Amino acid sequence: MKVVQRNVGDNKVRLVVTVPAEEMAKHITEMYKLMAQQARIQPVEGKMPKDVLIERIGAENVQKGLDTYVMNNLAPFAISEKEVEIIGTPSFFSEYSVEEGKDFEFSMVMLAKPSFKLSSYEPVEITLPPFSINDEVITNRMTEEVEKTARMEKDESREDVRENDFVNIALETREGDTILPGLTHDGRMYQANQGYMPEAFDENLIGMKVGETKTFDFEAPTFEFDEEGNPLMGTYSVTVTVNEISKNVIPALSDAWVKENIPGSETVPEFEAKVREGVIEQGKKEYDQYKEYLCASALAKRLEGKIPDEFYEATFKDLNQNFELQLSQQGMTKEQFFEQQGLNDQQFMMTMMFQAKEQLSQNFALDALAKHLKLEVTDEDYDKLFSLMAPGQEAMAKKEMERSGRMFAMKEAALRMKASQWLSDNAIAKEATPVEATPAEATAEEAAPAE
Repeated sequence: MKVVQRNVGDNKVRLVVTVPAEEMAKHITEMYKLMAQQARIQPVEGKMPKDVLIERIGAENVQKGLDTYVMNNLAPFAISEKEVEIIGTPSFFSEYSVEEGKDFEFSMVMLAKPSFKLSSYEPVEITLPPFSINDEVITNRMTEEVEKTARMEKDESREDVRENDFVNIALETREGDTILPGLTHDGRMYQANQGYMPEAFDENLIGMKVGETKTFDFEAPTFEFDEEGNPLMGTYSVTVTVNEISKNVIPALSDAWVKENIPGSETVPEFEAKVREGVIEQGKKEYDQYKEYLCASALAKRLEGKIPDEFYEATFKDLNQNFELQLSQQGMTKEQFFEQQGLNDQQFMMTMMFQAKEQLSQNFALDALAKHLKLEVTDEDYDKLFSLMAPGQEAMAKKEMERSGRMFAMKEAALRMKASQWLSDNAIAKEATPVEATPAEATAEEAAPAE
């Protein structure tokens, strides 16, 4: 892979990336496998993944996916090779599409990170509330542990299925004359109206009585797709029998329960002491994070010069995309989130813009401090960074960053982390008047530490 850097003005850098045909062959093969996995397409004997993909989602969609995959996945390697520190997500374009047996060239334009100075590099002064833990947090944690051991029991007081009920059902599902093994059981636990099955299934299930059997049809997406990549709908016939209605029974907290469920503890006071110890440990971590946030925020006020608007816009765009991705993974829409939080679109936009401004200011300030202190990243710093990013899976996270060419970006993050730690360790902290909210609550409600 050959990378040529060109400065295009307005804080922007352009990288022209040329990938030889033999290297492209590997990326093309990987992309077809990935697309097949994402589309849940099973291997077909005698057919290549490419041919199956084209049959299912169309040649145009396959080509678009191939072009996008190659540019997105090669970008980090190109950025690392030229050691370009960027803000936001690059924009990609190419005059050609990816073709097997041919070289591929594309360009990427990105905002290059500017260098700022600080008016002072002396330790910052902050005001911190005293560390404290609310006993209600301890009680809630204990209750959560007890609820984890809840069990299902037959509900003798109920005969008909209602919304959100837990029911044990037997079902036989057919597509035409073919029985579907994955949707055919003698008895399985199912909760109505939770989105596990199509609405038509739940509509027929609700109102059925224990021992009743019903046969009905419903529509659901298949594993086949139209030319636009949308799943095709199929009609299924199902016979359902309600075996019993169940209820969730939460056990009482007692010495006997503790002895059976909490390793190393035999009484309720011992269980409480163990929970308290864990809450205090977590609370101190959050307290330290809150302190680092306050320090970075104070340092950001020393930035000299103005941050261009396009940097705020790029950071806002990334924050918004990450937020929408998180909502999508939780199966929630923005509208549902707004309703849950009592927000409107304008309030959300203002909050995100504030976060973008604060994140950029703190990051630039920490970058300037790291440069002034002449900090360098060690293996220990990387270990600490990956421990924060993926607790318990540090080695896997590091391997993935190396595989995807993102270790250069990790170096930037590790330097900021190291500068933030120095700043916090050397800060002049004054104690504030105690308030009702704990540091952990303040951290969650007010802000997160700089990344």
